[in-house]
Amino acid sequence: MASFVHDLGIVLGVATGTSIICRKINQPSILGFLAAGLIVGPYIPIPLFADTARVHTLSEFGVVLVMFYIGLEFQLSKLFKVLPVAGFAALIEIGTMLFLGFTIGLALGWSNIEALFLGACICISSTMLVSKIFEDGPVGADVRTFVLGILVLQDVAAIALIAAMTAVAESGSVSVQSLALTLGKLLFTLTMMIALGLPIVPRLVRHVMSFKNNEVIIISAIGLCFSFSLLAESLGYSVALGAFVAGVLVSESGRGHDIVHAIQPVKDIFAAVFFVSIGMTVEPQLALENIGPSMLVFVCVIVFQLLSISIAGVLSGNGLQKSMTSGLSLGQIGEFGFIIAAIGISAEVVRPGLQPIMVTVAVLTAFTTPLALKWAPRMVAFVDHNLPNRFKNSIVVYEGWISGLRTSSGGGGGKSPRRKAVNAITFDALVWVVVTALFMYGFTSISTFLSEKLAITPAQGKMVSFAVFFVASIPLLIGIVRNTHKLVEGILQGIEERRARANAHITPIGASLLRASIHVLVMMGIGIPAVVILLPFVGSAAIIALVAAGIIMMMGLLWRSAGRFDAEIRSEAERLIAFLDRQRTEGVSEQAPQAFFPDLDKMDGIFILEGLPVIGKTLSELNLRARSGALVVAIHREGTDVVLPTGSEIVRAEDLLFVTGTEEAVAKAREIITNPEAEES
Repeated sequence: MASFVHDLGIVLGVATGTSIICRKINQPSILGFLAAGLIVGPYIPIPLFADTARVHTLSEFGVVLVMFYIGLEFQLSKLFKVLPVAGFAALIEIGTMLFLGFTIGLALGWSNIEALFLGACICISSTMLVSKIFEDGPVGADVRTFVLGILVLQDVAAIALIAAMTAVAESGSVSVQSLALTLGKLLFTLTMMIALGLPIVPRLVRHVMSFKNNEVIIISAIGLCFSFSLLAESLGYSVALGAFVAGVLVSESGRGHDIVHAIQPVKDIFAAVFFVSIGMTVEPQLALENIGPSMLVFVCVIVFQLLSISIAGVLSGNGLQKSMTSGLSLGQIGEFGFIIAAIGISAEVVRPGLQPIMVTVAVLTAFTTPLALKWAPRMVAFVDHNLPNRFKNSIVVYEGWISGLRTSSGGGGGKSPRRKAVNAITFDALVWVVVTALFMYGFTSISTFLSEKLAITPAQGKMVSFAVFFVASIPLLIGIVRNTHKLVEGILQGIEERRARANAHITPIGASLLRASIHVLVMMGIGIPAVVILLPFVGSAAIIALVAAGIIMMMGLLWRSAGRFDAEIRSEAERLIAFLDRQRTEGVSEQAPQAFFPDLDKMDGIFILEGLPVIGKTLSELNLRARSGALVVAIHREGTDVVLPTGSEIVRAEDLLFVTGTEEAVAKAREIITNPEAEES
């Protein structure tokens, strides 16, 4: 007992000092805890030593309480609410980072298992760090909702990854059968724990809360947490899984927020011990030896988190500004990365150098994430300025379509045609991926069996094997294509129904852009997870070539469709300007600008009054599109009308700017232009 008291005193005492220093320099406390681990660890000759084994034992409490805390902020209803907004972006981000980590590991000469652990470690961002950054430097409500939605889904994926990587660590190999069995058992266990716990735990929590006694509340909550952790461990799963499920069940009582407030001090203490224990495992010499891989992973985490979330966000109708800012917010690794790395290291299936790499990357990204958010408006403006015009204009209009559809349908009910199509695509894709993985895994055995049974050569046996696989895949692939068509038509129908109320209809070229975008969205949604699942069984060279071909095909499809749409918008803007000129000279009857742009969801004219501070500034200086998400499609002025103005166009007094975008984007653009006090966002 005295030894534990000694270790806890040393750990918390040093962590107090280092965390205070970090807060003084406006850095996350996590960095202070990691630094404290280095100080009290066995590798730096400072006379403040704590026993590594005992601190590791204490850190288990931190893992359990952090997972319980995350579960408390998670509700089943919340999961279904964030899926339509953030589901696609989370899927693409997790898949991309898993693929990237695996590829980096192979490039460094690591084994398949080590590479897989690296991918699993870097694909989940830090909920704790992002939440703290949002507290210290508030962001827009739309960005916050999108980012927290992605984090909720990442947390769910992390639970599956912890179970899967534990199975990989125990078996020492990656196999389709073991992973499928593990995930199937996990799904069954989660379902049973939640189904049996839902009728009991929420009622028990509400009963305990009725006593209004903080002591009873804390003991009951933490008792439930560790009871479920014990249950999960007895079923062969990580204690983290049980703690998370306990948190979810407690949150279903509707009193999760009160429990969070009650247990936070206890959670903070042992979470600090957990991060200190991570710091204690880092050998500085080993960290220096791995500085090259660490810097490679660091750069890739920032760049590819940004790219994956930005592209997925834009394709799911969240716009450039929101998507890029969200990608910059999530450019770090966090607590799940350490937990997964610890699983591999304790099972001795990965090299000890993985933990120093994770710590180095975590420290660097903890520094860079607040800076990236601070510079986000400038980075968005830079990308917006350098994007081809066809993409700029299409992104704004596409965001208006999807945003309007999402608002009018409330995300779509469980029985909507769009939801049915998505469910059917998901099912067919999952079955196809599983069939493909099983085929690739058993390809040699299947080919040999067919060669012997059919009395043909081994080469012919391989050809017959591929033919059988292709024939078996045809019904599934046809189902994916057919349901993708249903999804596209369902989205078009939803947009048309909404626009019909304003006597507007989407044009064939606009519909073509929408079809191309949704087809790319479906290809990415199926292709990236499929690549991740097949990568350990197919080989990196073939997969990378397939990914490159897919990217070229998707970019070509979008480039062509966006180009045609851009030409149509230009033509419509020219018609509007010509009409306004005739109206001025010939006195023709007035007509709403919206009538000239059937594809645009919202069109508004903003008149530039004398004395406004925007006069004399270029559109680039106003940075209107990056700041608001709105697009200036035309400027009507005496003598020199401008169609689809470039950033160098100067705003003049008595200009009439025609602006399109979502309702919110157009309103924000009007505020930026007409209100001198409008904040730079």
